[in-house]
Amino acid sequence: MALHQPSADLLIVVADGLSSKAVPLITQARPYLEQLGLSLAPVVLAHQSRVALGDDIGECLRAKAVAILIG
Repeated sequence: MALHQPSADLLIVVADGLSSKAVPLITQARPYLEQLGLSLAPVVLAHQSRVALGDDIGECLRAKAVAILIG
């Protein structure tokens, strides 16, 4: 079931357990990705995440690609 929002080029899913030092990389990467012309879906924070969760979230948020950051 897709939500009512435009599609995005990239979705970032942050799994719990990720080092807090890695989280600022997301905000630092945003301007670079936008400069490349890539649209970003809202960042998703996922509890007890597994890689396969990215498929379902990506479909719901209509993302063309998903990056999952797992600690």
